[in-house]
Formats: sequence, C-alpha cells, structure tokens
Amino acid sequence: MNGFSIDYTKPGASEPSHYVVNLNSAFAKVGTNGFYPSLEVSNQVVDYGVDYNLKNTATANDIEDGDITSNIVVKDDGGFDTKQSGSYNVTYAVTDKDGNETDQTVTVTVKAVANVQYEDEAGNSLGTGSASYPDGAFVGKGYTTSPGTIAGYTYERLANGSAAATGTLTTTPQTVIYVYQQNGAAVTVQYEDEQGNSLGTGSASYPDGAFVGKDYTTSPGTIAGYTYERLANGSAAATGTLTTTPQTVTYVYQQNGAAVTVQYEDEQGNSLGTGSAAYPDGTFVGKSYTTSPGTVSGYTYDRLATGSAAATGTLTTTPQTVTYVYQQNPVKAATVTVQYEDEQGNSLGTGSAAYPDGAFVGKGYTTSPGTVSGYTYERLGNGSAAASGKLTTTPQTVTYVYQQNPVKAATVTVQYEDEQGNSLGTGSAAYPDGAFVGMGYTTSPGTISGYTYERLATGSAAVTGTLTTTPQTVTYVYQQNPIKAATVTVQYEDEQGNSLGTGSVVYPDGAFIGKSYTTSPGTISGYTYERLATDSAAATGTLTTTPQTVIYVYQQNGAAVTVQYEDEQGNSLGTGSASYPDGAFVGKGYTTSPGTISGYTYERLGNGSAAASGKLTTTPQTVTYVYQQNPVKAATVTVQYEDEQGNSLGTGSASYPDGAFVGKGYTTDSKTITGYTYDRLATGSAAATGTLTTTPQTVTYVYQQNPVKAATVTVQYEDEQGNSLGTGSTVYPDGAFVGKGYTTSPGTIAGYTYERLAAGSAAATGTLTTTPQTVTYVYQRVTAVQPTVPTQSQPTTKATKKVVASKISTKKIPVTGKTSTKLVKTKQLVTGFTNKKVKQAATTTKAVPVVEKNKMTKLPQTGETQAQSSSALGVLLLELSGLLMFGFKKRKN
Repeated sequence: MNGFSIDYTKPGASEPSHYVVNLNSAFAKVGTNGFYPSLEVSNQVVDYGVDYNLKNTATANDIEDGDITSNIVVKDDGGFDTKQSGSYNVTYAVTDKDGNETDQTVTVTVKAVANVQYEDEAGNSLGTGSASYPDGAFVGKGYTTSPGTIAGYTYERLANGSAAATGTLTTTPQTVIYVYQQNGAAVTVQYEDEQGNSLGTGSASYPDGAFVGKDYTTSPGTIAGYTYERLANGSAAATGTLTTTPQTVTYVYQQNGAAVTVQYEDEQGNSLGTGSAAYPDGTFVGKSYTTSPGTVSGYTYDRLATGSAAATGTLTTTPQTVTYVYQQNPVKAATVTVQYEDEQGNSLGTGSAAYPDGAFVGKGYTTSPGTVSGYTYERLGNGSAAASGKLTTTPQTVTYVYQQNPVKAATVTVQYEDEQGNSLGTGSAAYPDGAFVGMGYTTSPGTISGYTYERLATGSAAVTGTLTTTPQTVTYVYQQNPIKAATVTVQYEDEQGNSLGTGSVVYPDGAFIGKSYTTSPGTISGYTYERLATDSAAATGTLTTTPQTVIYVYQQNGAAVTVQYEDEQGNSLGTGSASYPDGAFVGKGYTTSPGTISGYTYERLGNGSAAASGKLTTTPQTVTYVYQQNPVKAATVTVQYEDEQGNSLGTGSASYPDGAFVGKGYTTDSKTITGYTYDRLATGSAAATGTLTTTPQTVTYVYQQNPVKAATVTVQYEDEQGNSLGTGSTVYPDGAFVGKGYTTSPGTIAGYTYERLAAGSAAATGTLTTTPQTVTYVYQRVTAVQPTVPTQSQPTTKATKKVVASKISTKKIPVTGKTSTKLVKTKQLVTGFTNKKVKQAATTTKAVPVVEKNKMTKLPQTGETQAQSSSALGVLLLELSGLLMFGFKKRKN
C-alpha cells in the first residue's frame, strides 16, 4: 500500500474533496488552504570554478499538484559564487497552486583549491603537479604539496611569491611554485704526462651546486715523481662555467728527474768536497743538467773519474753522480818557447805553448804551427823539442820549419748529369788548405729539382781527393723522381654514415704510384672507433692512379652514468661505478647496484635518481642510492657544577632526546645551588646543548657565591692611656660582604698627633669576616714650644717680638718653690704685632703655655726673692692679657 484516501473540506468550500495521499508525503504539513508541498534538497559540495545550477538536486511534491519541482525557486543564494571557496547557506522555496509555500535552507560548499607549478630559474614552465587534501578540499583544512621529479633538473627552492608547500586552504586559490635548477654536465679532471699517458684523475668542485651556469673549480693534484706544468691543448679551463655538455680539464705534468750529485776526489778516491748541478730547463726527465769542477785549495782539476756521469748530460729517473778527479798541485815548470823559422834557419816569428793541465813539472804542454804569410808549415826543426810533451825544470824550445808557398794546382770541375749523360748543371769544389798541388779538395752532390742523386759517374774523379797540376772532374749522376699518385682520402663516419670529419694519410716512401700509404683512425670527441666501412679502401695499401677512400666507422659514446651514495640528508658517502656490458655507447645498456657502506644500510633510490639499470644517452645520468646511518653509540656527556675557583659544587646529567647516538643532540641545564648564582660556562666547557660524538664531552657550569653580609669594622681614636678621643668611619669599596676589603685612616684630633695602632687593633686595611673587628688608632698629646720671656729692663709698652703660638701645656709651673697644677689657657697668637697695628689672631682652642721658671732665657740673679719671680711672671701675664684684649677689640670693631 503506497497511500490512503481522505476527505477534506477546504475553508469556504460547500462540500469536502476526496484525496489520495502518497505515503512519501504522509507527514506533509497541513495548512489552512490544504497540505503544504514537500521540498527535498540536501547539502551540496561543488568544485571550484565550475558552472553550477543550485536547483540541480532539488525536488518538490504536493498532495494535490503532484510533482512541482519546476516551481522551486532559490529564495536566497547566500552570495553563492563558485569562484569563491567556502560554505553558503542557500534557502529554497516551493509554492503549490493553493499558495502554500515550503522553505528549506541547506549548506552548499565550494571546494578550495591549491595549484602546483614547476618552473626553472628563468620562470619557464617545467610542468605542473597536484596538491593533496588529507581532510578534504575545504576552506580552513590543510593541503600538502611536494616537488616533483624533472629530468635534468634539481629542485632548489620555492619561488618568490609562492604559497607555502604545506598550508591551509582559503577562499582564494593558492599556487605553490617550485623552482628547479638545470643540472650541469660533469666536469672530469685528468692528470697526464707530456706524452698523454694517464697519471690519474682528480675531481671538480661546484661551490654553488652542479648546475648549468654555475661555476666549477679544479686544481692540479700532487703526483708522486711528477711536477705540474700546464693545461693540455684542448683542455677545458681550470675554472669555468657548467654547461649541458661534459667538459674535461686535463693537467699535464713533467716527470721529475733524479738528482745529480757532484763529488770532488783526489786520484786516490779521497773526498775533497762536493759541488752542485745546474738545471737550466728544470729538474725533469729528459732535461739537461750541467756541472763544472770547483776550486779545491791545493789541488788542480785533472779529469772525470772512471764511471762518472758526464759533466753535462740529460736527467733520468736514476740518480747520477759526476765525479771530478783532482791532482795535488805540482812544482812550477820551466818555460816552453815556440820559434817559427824557414828552411835556412831565418826567424819567421814566435808562437806560444799551451799547458792544459797547468805549467807544472810532469804535466803536458802542447804547441802548434802558426800561420806565416807566404809560407806553409813543413816540419819540426833539427834539435827541436817535441810539439807536445812533458814539462820539466829545464827550459825547452819547439822550432817549426816552414816552406815558402807551393805551386797553384789545376781546377777541379763538378758536373751534375742524368743517367743518360745529359747535363743537369754544375757545382763547385772546396779547397780547405788552399788550391795548391798536394792539398786536398772536397765536393758534394747538389739539389736538382725533379731529380734525386744516385751515384758517381763511371770515370769520375773521387768526391774528395788531392790537387794536382792536371784538371779533374767529379761527375754526379741523378735519377728522375717518380710519378705522383692519385690521392688517398680518409673519412670518419658514424654508423648511420654521417660525416664526423676527415683524417690524413702518410706516404713513407713518397706519394708515388706503386709506393705504400698508411692511415689510422683519429680521435673523435664523443665517439669510439669501431671498424672500417664495408666499401672502404684498406687502412694500409699501395698508391695507384685512381683516388682511394678509407672510411673509419665510429660508435657514439654514451654520457657517463655516475653512481652516488648519500645519506638521507644528501651528504656524500662515496661513489660507485656503472657497468656497460655492451660498451659505453648511446643506446646500449648500463647496470648499477648499491654498494656496501660501513655504518650504513641501503634504503632506496634518491628523489630524481636515474634508474638503477637503463639505456645510455648523450646526457649524463646519475643513479643515487640513499642509505640510512646505523646508529653509533656516543660517548658520555658529563655535567659539572663548580665555583669560580674550580671547586666542585656537584654534578648533573645530560638528556638525549633522540637517543645517545653519534650525531644526535644532547641538552643540559644549570641547576639551583643554595648560596650560589649561575654565572657562565667554564672556559673549555662543551656547549650546554650540542651534538654527540665518539669523544667524551664535559659541560662545566660556573657559579658565583652569593655575598654574605660581613660584621662591622669599628674605628676608635684613643690617647696613650686608653681614653676615648672619638670614633672614625670605615670604607667598604666593594661592599660590606665577607671576603671583601675595608679601609680606615686616622682622623685629625685637635691637640693630638697620630702615633700608632693600638696593641690588638685590627689592621688599618683588611678583609671583612663574620666577626666584628675594631681598628684602634692611638694619639699623643702635642708638647708646647716655649716662648722667650722678656727681662724687666725691656719695655713692655711695645711688643717688638713675635710670640710663638703653642699648644696647651699640661706641665706644672713652679712658683717660689711651690708646685702649681693649674693650667693657664689663652688664645693662640698667630702673628707678631706692634703698637700701631695688631693682626687679628685666629681663634683656637689651643693655649699659650706658662713658661716654667727653670726654662727662662735669663736666669734670676743670686739672692732674688720669690716676689721678684712672681713679679716677672705677672709682667708676662699682663702683657699677654693686653695683647688678647687688643685682639678682642679689633675683632669687635
């Protein structure tokens, strides 16, 4: 049963109507005008930027009207915009024919989007990627992206203005732009000798990365037994810029020659010292060395020793020793005189002797006949000493006898002919000793264009002979040169027949018909010689009148496959090598495999790595194997707490958040120590937070002791009887704390002079402690200096003497044998005075002393009475009283 019947009378109707109610609308709301229509619409999710009709999924039904979906309207679209991601509250409405309206509000969500672009550094597009939305592509949810793999490029950074690689979706699309650098082709470093033989390889550095346009640097390596000389012809620059084409830097070295030692010895082989060799073109194999005999006091150089290396020679890889032998200096010899005479004994001049080993007895001398104009040397004279001989202590004379010049000889003619006797020209003879009968002549074949010298003609005079009075002819016979052959061409081609260049031909016996030629495959950059072409002439053959072509076929070299081992941070762990089972040529296969790295385990191929096995191309490929480091147990990190004197205040411990393994981090902290405050890390301490290694580390925290309030230092002033004269004060320059210093000083006490510290007093300057200290300064009362008392005959109305100011006197004054303990006190007088003007005296607490009778400058006469003494004293007191009154009056005025 899908429905039921009801009778319903609408308001104002005369009779009820009969309705069939669909069960799907059984719960439709009933209004005053009948049933309200049902409206079915659900929440929707829409892709960003698409055209979308909000009514696509809405349907409506009415009990009376049936399907009224077409009546649905969007009453409020909530600002819906597919180009603005987010959620919109959309209100739908439908009205039946009776005017009953049903409303429904749903949420329409426009998905958020993040775009991914790949670009090179110039902003050129390298492709696009896609973002992931782990919690859905909605505003406020997260998105993630990652750089993709671009052949020939390496990811570098996010572009300026790029959205973050991982972020939060917003109402506006975001674009993540990954920037890549183009990989540069490898720079190979070769070390070679001057003959091109390999001495090893080096490596290039890429300070800014191995990318096109970035710099590379290389340097010559150290080769045992060789010295760097220059870059090879055709080498790439030692420092340059990376391109997409592989480059090779070739350093050329010269082989070091072994040292040449120079020894000086006497004839018995005893050492007389050493010298040194000179190397004008450097100390390299094949270069020359020179040595010379040195000066040895008391000896003269004689010769090179048997087995000695040559004085001047060529360096080899084997050490050489040049040994100079010296003779001990001999006795000076008598002179050898040289005379030139004619056959009649007439003098024609004199010559000189040479002494190659010195003019000493037993050494040799040499002489030679000189040139005498118009004469020719003939012989030694009768009784002459030998032309060369030994020196003696007796003078010797060598006499050379000359003949007057001989008869002029007949000419020697030189003819050049072919094999048929036809003349090809003439030459000339040379007469090294003059063109005279009995002297010699020399000739030689000349150069005849198109001909080659073969032999002397039958009946010809000798090439070299003796002049006579009869003319002589030397006839040279020549062969005509052979016929020029057709050219042999050398072509270099790849396997498809494309030209790779041309080579050259060698004609060892000349480029003539019937003679041989030789060729060889050349060096073609990026290619390897494989075979002769099917239609090629032989590599070595015979020249003909027909041109011939030798065709060498080459295979193109594949760019190297580099194998790198790296850790997960991209740090190099070494390199491996690729295998090329069918040769390292374009299109042939290569294979690689992960190597064994001590302390590491192979994990995967690196991002952007070439395949482990693949095909060779003209572009270098790199297979990158990534390894995980096996954790290595690290050495302990010890934590020490010390005071500033290095005394221990305890120990702490380090934390290893990622485990106690080499390369992982550790952390330490200062702690609270009662009575101390943390100040700093000790000199030489490990860092408070750092990286674990295989070497133990110690972190030392240094603390300052908190200052302790010191007990007071009191300052007392006392006289010698211990009576208090007052107190002073103490200065604490670094604060009043235990261990800090204090200073005190004696004060000024009127009528007293500081004498010393009291027994048991603390030091005037010292160190504060927790115990109170007292510094006691002891003073001495000042003793008065007595004035001269005037005699009775001196006038008392004029004061012409200065009265000396003095301090209070405590001494007893004897008066006529009686003892008085009364002190007389008055004002101190500072200056002298006269009747006309008296300077005001300074007011002080010091007293004018009473003069003791036994200290007067004039003693009383014998028989003077006590009254006289008293009278003198009274006069003095009267004068002093007057003076004081005068001063008082002046001050008053």
